[in-house]
Amino acid sequence: MRDTTPKTPRNGGICRREFCLRTGQVVLGAPLLMGALSDRLFGAVERQCEWKKGGLFGPGHKATATVRSAFLRPRGEYWLGWPGTSFDIEGHRKMWTEGIEQSGKEVGVRVRTEPDCLYDEADVDRFIAESKAANVDGVVVTLLHMGHWGFADKVASSGLRTIIFAPIGTTFTGHLAPSRHRTGVYTVSSLDMDDVKYGLRMIRTINQMRDTRLVVITLADDRTEKVDLLGTELVFVPRTVYDNTYNGVWEMPEIESIAKEYKRKAKDIVEPTAEDLTNAGRNYLTCRKIIEDYGADGLSMICLHLVADHTLPCPPCMAFSRLNDQGILGGCEGDTNAAIGMMLVPYLFGKPGFMQDPVPETTHNTLVAAHCSCATRLNGIGEDHEPFILRSHSESNLGVSMQVHWREGQRVTMASFLGPRRMVIEEGTVVGNVDTPPAGGCRTSVDVKLDGITDTRDVLGFHQVFFYGEHGRQMRAYCQMAGIEAVSSEETARAAKPA
Repeated sequence: MRDTTPKTPRNGGICRREFCLRTGQVVLGAPLLMGALSDRLFGAVERQCEWKKGGLFGPGHKATATVRSAFLRPRGEYWLGWPGTSFDIEGHRKMWTEGIEQSGKEVGVRVRTEPDCLYDEADVDRFIAESKAANVDGVVVTLLHMGHWGFADKVASSGLRTIIFAPIGTTFTGHLAPSRHRTGVYTVSSLDMDDVKYGLRMIRTINQMRDTRLVVITLADDRTEKVDLLGTELVFVPRTVYDNTYNGVWEMPEIESIAKEYKRKAKDIVEPTAEDLTNAGRNYLTCRKIIEDYGADGLSMICLHLVADHTLPCPPCMAFSRLNDQGILGGCEGDTNAAIGMMLVPYLFGKPGFMQDPVPETTHNTLVAAHCSCATRLNGIGEDHEPFILRSHSESNLGVSMQVHWREGQRVTMASFLGPRRMVIEEGTVVGNVDTPPAGGCRTSVDVKLDGITDTRDVLGFHQVFFYGEHGRQMRAYCQMAGIEAVSSEETARAAKPA
């Protein structure tokens, strides 16, 4: 049985009673509930966070985008040809103008609609030139006649990030061929404006990833670098930053409030003590302060070294879970590929991602995704949490970690950066949750049956990011828009097999 006798590790880890004696009464900074943009496509409040200093996110969260929108049609009255003579041109133009502009408002994109349609090649050339001169982040061109697809393709091949909106009645399959796989282009052949909204969100997300700043706590690094293609800024800092910040965190009322919240919401508490919950809350405030101090959007840390040498009394698992519940990156092990993927998911879908260790279950050909820092609000930032149990960090049997029960039958997406220019994307279904014990490994262990995987040992990547929902098509669309190669494990495995 675990020894729960109160101890005082190095760097200020303390028991609850000693903590109270040291701190006395502390003025509690009022938490701030961040407002969010309504977005029914993703069915979740976009952001919610409790920052004590004014509640400001980092530059990535605050990045916006500007696009120009235009409609393509021939001059004069319609006669024959799709969408047809009876088609109400101006009525539909008005309806779709309002829909595109409203979609932009909902995802943080400024849409500037051209006052007149683009009728001929001269109009299209002017639109392209003016858009480039204005340095807009992208354009939307909407087809009002099937005969103007050549002009849509000209915009799409101009180098501008382009959303082509082709309402039903303005396109055949052959029209889509030129732009189908073109980098920086997203084509929507539908009456569903939600897909146009997602296109706008992708353009904003490219800017968000460009402006994102992530703190990476390492053993001794002190440098800054930009991620190739994406532009994300990685600020590497030595572990002493965490040590020193942790020693200065004494906001006892807020820490006690966090501890009470988790005790109240947990289905059960197995290993953690009251002292563990206190120190876990202290870890959260430490992470939050570092993110604030560096003006960052999140944090990843080589945390196992701090646990291995007993520098910290409590691994930061619960702190990372709480950050990810709020749409702020809390990443394990200093893995920058995983951190970038975890940052991308809430930007695109308003949901937290789960960085995990992939365990092949060869009897049933499933993948067990396991880690100790899983977020609980898997349905979306600001949504209700999934059932969870408070456990110890499995490898050390210290502190507080999360055993989150993923919903059986839930469709999920897996995404993993293989460097900034490649991403493996899969979809699957949750078939169960694995308890520890009888299994070993991390506390949240979700068993997933991935689609189309002949052999689970072929799944590419490590620390892949899992999240709720069938978003494989949308992730591949983002990769095309951002210039990232999307790959699948099964296709890669087949190509590698000898003939």
